[in-house]
Amino acid sequence: MKNQGKLIAIAGCMFSGKNRLAHNLVQNFKEQGLTSCFFKASCDQRGGKNIIIRGLGQVSATIIDDRNPEQILSHAQNEVIVIDEGQFFNQKIIGVLEELRKRGKIVVVIGLDTNFKGEPFHPMPEIIAIADERFFPQMARCAVCGQVASRTQKLNLDGTPAGHNSPLIDSGGEHSGDRYEPRCRSCYQPPQ
Repeated sequence: MKNQGKLIAIAGCMFSGKNRLAHNLVQNFKEQGLTSCFFKASCDQRGGKNIIIRGLGQVSATIIDDRNPEQILSHAQNEVIVIDEGQFFNQKIIGVLEELRKRGKIVVVIGLDTNFKGEPFHPMPEIIAIADERFFPQMARCAVCGQVASRTQKLNLDGTPAGHNSPLIDSGGEHSGDRYEPRCRSCYQPPQ
């Protein structure tokens, strides 16, 4: 029987352990003799051509135009395809994921389930809905009280919560992640 492929979604707030979980899955697939390749959206400038895995280092990734995720199809030669920050791609990513699954690929998509406003961060809800397996790691601790975090708080440079009109995607620099912190539901401050 031909491998039908599989879509695995890993979603949660920032610093929740999504990339670490994906790394562990890739290691398990490697032990099974499968090869993997990594992709990231062009709008994500953090780490250059690398995906940063907190506490484990970096892995090299192919950068894909976030407005043209179909580019992944021409680069997806390995059995395991890992796509970081799935929320940065447009809705076309859904068709790409379906095509990769039809080709028998194991596809792992990592992303934020909600944005800093506490709203669904599309297209991750759609990716989660069509996934064969779903993981929601909860390793993040609230930066304020230390409880389990489920939200991402975006901060201004002065440390105050960002306003509602702040750009939704702010991944322009190596330290832009310093402007976000995990928060529990009680400590999260919705943007005004």
